[in-house]
Amino acid sequence: MKNWMRFAVAAAFAAGLCLLIQLAFVQAAPAFDFDKSSVVVEKDTDFTVTLRAQELERLYAYELELQYDTSKLEYIGSSPASLTKTQEGDRLYLPYSKLGNEPVDSGNKNLAELTFRGKASGSARLELKAITAIDKQADASLQKTVYPVNQILAVTVSAADTGSGGPSSSPSSSPSPSPSPSPSPSPSSSPSPSSSPSPSPSPSPSPSSSSSSSPSPSPSPSPSPTPSPNDDKHTIAISLEPKLDSATGEAISKLGETGLLQALKETREDNQGIKRVILEVVQIPGATAYVQELPVSALTSGNNKTRYELSTPFGTMEVPGNMFANIDVPQGKSISLSIGQAGKDQLSAEMKSKLGDKPVFELTAKIGDQPIAWKNLQASVSFSVAYTPTEEERNHPNHIVIWYIDSQGTITTVPNGKYDPSTGNVSFKTTHFSTYAIAYVKKSFKDLADAEWSKTAVEIMAAKGIVQGTGEDTFVPNAMLTRADFTLLLVRALELEAQGGSGFMDVSEDAYYYDAVAAASKLGVVEGSGEGLFNPEKGITRQDMMVILSRALRLSGRLQVSASAAVLAGFTDHAELDEYAVQDVAILVKAGLVEGSENRLYPGEETTRAEAAVLLYRIVAAL
Repeated sequence: MKNWMRFAVAAAFAAGLCLLIQLAFVQAAPAFDFDKSSVVVEKDTDFTVTLRAQELERLYAYELELQYDTSKLEYIGSSPASLTKTQEGDRLYLPYSKLGNEPVDSGNKNLAELTFRGKASGSARLELKAITAIDKQADASLQKTVYPVNQILAVTVSAADTGSGGPSSSPSSSPSPSPSPSPSPSPSSSPSPSSSPSPSPSPSPSPSSSSSSSPSPSPSPSPSPTPSPNDDKHTIAISLEPKLDSATGEAISKLGETGLLQALKETREDNQGIKRVILEVVQIPGATAYVQELPVSALTSGNNKTRYELSTPFGTMEVPGNMFANIDVPQGKSISLSIGQAGKDQLSAEMKSKLGDKPVFELTAKIGDQPIAWKNLQASVSFSVAYTPTEEERNHPNHIVIWYIDSQGTITTVPNGKYDPSTGNVSFKTTHFSTYAIAYVKKSFKDLADAEWSKTAVEIMAAKGIVQGTGEDTFVPNAMLTRADFTLLLVRALELEAQGGSGFMDVSEDAYYYDAVAAASKLGVVEGSGEGLFNPEKGITRQDMMVILSRALRLSGRLQVSASAAVLAGFTDHAELDEYAVQDVAILVKAGLVEGSENRLYPGEETTRAEAAVLLYRIVAAL
């Protein structure tokens, strides 16, 4: 249930008088409470409560056990972000930890700000049941203590003032669209070359197997829709009823040029310049794939701010308007996108064993009648599919991952793939089409006892294929991390890609990290140390790690923050930062990604493998 807190702590207890003498010198136990005892909030509105601690003694890590009415309240997040989140019915477990040798906390401190949302009107309560604290002793040993708390916050959720907004209509089975919100599925290292994990997937619901009596493989084009956007006019939904090709099992629907132009005309850009067209495809018995034909102009415009969402019984795909901008599509041709079930006959016996009885699915594209191996690094496609996890998977949702299976049957884990318990969907983003599967991966290492604080992050990052061990069951968490290895981890975690050489004389083309360093160099994430050198085997300092991370997040569009050196004034060692690092470290601090410890940044200290895994896990979890 709470793997992160299963510490192997040796404890010896004295008896008799010795025990009495020790008790005389035991400090008072820490106390924990919320900063308020009650709150009134409107439905669909967020509120935040601060958890306070008094008389801490060398606190290094802790886990909160919360209980709340899940029918009335929804957990949104915390600051600082927890390492992971485990929801078991109405119980929520949130673990937090320092990094490596960061100083411990003592005295009085605000531990976390917890944000919840009023989900339904009525009375509810949020209770802090217990805190499991891990104190780091002077000899670096860890001591675990469970403190019952039973602190209650009374919450009243009132009905929201709906104002004068217009009603929302439901889409019909005819091609006339109805307003509909647009779900946006999200998605998400080490010195050894990439290897593949090996558990088992299971995506979307299976449709009825009955077949159509119509032998005609040619679907009728859908009539031009009469768009009716929702109140904000940024999204429009069009309901399409496909025709089944009984020979191929494809349920095919079409959106013509006229219907597309009309939909776009009726839709306005939101404050980010984005328009969405949702194509809602009804279920057809006997279908093994759902195919959507679109005009060439829809996907070759070069405008990634126009999004098309194909919603089918097999899953939902969101594609940008520049999806095919890198391909010369002949005039008069249409583009078809397909979401289908994939067979396992072409897979090896080993692969079938890994997948078990769980299905796989494939995303494909055609120009006219010609299949195309679509790939475009500048156009990310999102995909989400409903998934019902097993009991074990529900207890460890961060270990539910996505596998990409290439034409040779080789597995590669998609780092950004994840399961969202609140929606019941698995989602991921990709820049190429292929065969995919949902899997559950549990990877453990036997040498994490000396870095138990990093165990959750290391195991989840290993499941995602971002970090790997130094052996089958060893990770060596306290080993120094090199510049090359951190770059490799970062490139995997953020899925950075670019073509070109590394440009560094000391990075060999046959090095396992060559492609990662080359991509990072091409994108401007790493710049080397001058004179054409990268110093790949040199240990990476905290400030260099922060600089590289900040550049990667900014250049990949994941972080849009500017900051001045003034934000670093609260850190007593900010003057130890080299000039080139000041702005990037300031950006991470302002973005809340770096908090330091006891008002220090420790910029010159080298980073360990465990520390890097935890930091990157926090970044991946926040994306």
